[in-house]
Amino acid sequence: MKKDIIKLALIGFGLFLSGFLLKSIGLAETSAQGTVVPTGEHLTVVCRDGLTLHAWKIDPAVDSTKPDVKPGLAFLLPMMSKTHESYDPFAAKLREAGFSTIAFDMRGHGQSVAVGDSTVSYSSMGEAHFKKMPDDIETFFFDFQINHPDQFNYDNVLIIGASIGANSAGMLLGKKWVTRSVLLSPGDDYRGLKPGRVLASDKLKLNKPIYIAAAVDDTYSAQSSQRLFDSYTGPKVFKKYPGNDHGTNILNNITDADQELLSWLVESNK
Repeated sequence: MKKDIIKLALIGFGLFLSGFLLKSIGLAETSAQGTVVPTGEHLTVVCRDGLTLHAWKIDPAVDSTKPDVKPGLAFLLPMMSKTHESYDPFAAKLREAGFSTIAFDMRGHGQSVAVGDSTVSYSSMGEAHFKKMPDDIETFFFDFQINHPDQFNYDNVLIIGASIGANSAGMLLGKKWVTRSVLLSPGDDYRGLKPGRVLASDKLKLNKPIYIAAAVDDTYSAQSSQRLFDSYTGPKVFKKYPGNDHGTNILNNITDADQELLSWLVESNK
């Protein structure tokens, strides 16, 4: 009996040690939802005002049948108060679909709080800081492209944003380097970020695919989404879901919402 207890204890310790070592060397990481994803490569860039923006890149699963195909890039912008980890379940699916994903801690969130010798926090930031979010992402993109000139397909750069990240994603659709945008629970005007000014711009006359999703009982986002959808004249999809899930919770909680988005990503890239 005593030998069996010792044996079980040793087995348990061995399993614990194996899991600890895997995580320590960056081979795997388990999200809060239980999805196992690679830890990712930690990247930073210093923005115009001195903010150090943090992001994590996960490369796609290797396709041995297409060794010369360059992966597209999916930039993942979290909602208010959330960090890059909120995208872990969907990032794993994008990885399997052949994308390199780059998930951000947005300005004032997670590790992206240092501005020179001072700090900022989303809980106390004014509109002036929130309005810099799209520019932060663009600064990161150009720095990344310079440092990785040949490894990625820069004709397939997707921005997926949730809540305030969705407002940023809508505004970034007006940039030449962005090919598609996904807006999960956007708002007409959130902390000074107004995507409608870009989507409905007569000057830009955008014709890039856009995907909007909102839950019908998330009233402000649902109404904002409808107005943004109606104002946009390019290729567009609007998914309305039951309930009041917001932002990335739509992908994590609503059955098939993630698969519907993945299907659109495949179709809109043809």
